[in-house]
Amino acid sequence: MADHGHAKLSPSQAKRWINCAGSVALAAKAPKQAASKYAAEGTVAHPLAELYVTGKLDFLELSSRIGKEVEQDGFKIEIGEDMIDGAVEYHDEIMSDRRALEATPKPMKVLGEAERKVVVSSVDPDLWGTADYLLYRKGDTLYVHDYKFGAGVIVDPEENEQAMIYAIAAMDELGWAFNKVVIKIIQPRGQHIDGTVREWSPSIERLKEFREELRAAVKRTREPNAPIEAGSWCQWCPAKPYCPEIHRKAQASAALDFDIVAPMAEQKAAGERLQEVRLLPVSKLADMLTWKDTVKALFSAVEDVVREKLSAGEEVPGWKLVEGRPGNRKWADEDAVVAQYAPVLGEDKLYESKLVSPSKL
Repeated sequence: MADHGHAKLSPSQAKRWINCAGSVALAAKAPKQAASKYAAEGTVAHPLAELYVTGKLDFLELSSRIGKEVEQDGFKIEIGEDMIDGAVEYHDEIMSDRRALEATPKPMKVLGEAERKVVVSSVDPDLWGTADYLLYRKGDTLYVHDYKFGAGVIVDPEENEQAMIYAIAAMDELGWAFNKVVIKIIQPRGQHIDGTVREWSPSIERLKEFREELRAAVKRTREPNAPIEAGSWCQWCPAKPYCPEIHRKAQASAALDFDIVAPMAEQKAAGERLQEVRLLPVSKLADMLTWKDTVKALFSAVEDVVREKLSAGEEVPGWKLVEGRPGNRKWADEDAVVAQYAPVLGEDKLYESKLVSPSKL
């Protein structure tokens, strides 16, 4: 997988720095965040998809990697069937789009590029990123394919800042010579009513409008006292444990006037709490919900810091690390297990059947 480093104005974090210009300076001073196992899984899954879609691995070679362990960011990640299935879905979706483009005779060739570094030169040289896959024919359509292996957060293609930046950057480099732009999110493990592949076609006018929004946002990040604004975009911000705005808003949330209801400390049952909350006026409920993301971001930041301290051996009063749920376990010697237990339990008790995966089928 191509490694182009990390941009100061990362497209993947665009929602954050567009809404919170001051987060760029704060994040630059924050200690490096510890990698998570989920991020490590994504880092392992992406190259498999890239190798398969570019033809550097055929299906048998891809499938042969099932069960292999890869060391990534301090974690041992096992390549499972879900990674192979995801790579196959990613490949098949791109090949389907390619066939559709090639079905209409045009003078220009259909071209595809995986892991293409693109720079938004019309906005700022610091604004660049790596697009998972660009498929295009000049004078026709530009496809921006974004592969998301994560399952926890469902990614919406509509008004997706990261993908729109890739589209603008691609057109800056290839020329704004496209009649149509299609943004596709391919998220094999993302359970959504619209399926695992979701798409959106922004108009060329909307992309030009967004380009102006980007120019203004980039300019704000360079201001000496760039404004800080807390919101849902705080979730992945490396500076959230130290952000004064998150703390301020969380304190404001905690200071809401609850005089019209009985003190929560005096209420015992969850049903009683629910009844008392129902007594709050709608305007108060609406105010409380606006702070939900901020408070969640604060508690997430606190948990991260406490976990780091505990992992380093530092005592935190009232808290300790507990062992997580064990991962998948395998028999070291399956033949020995069968030899030992089949005479006692019967061989049929040692096996179970399941439907094969899409890739195996």
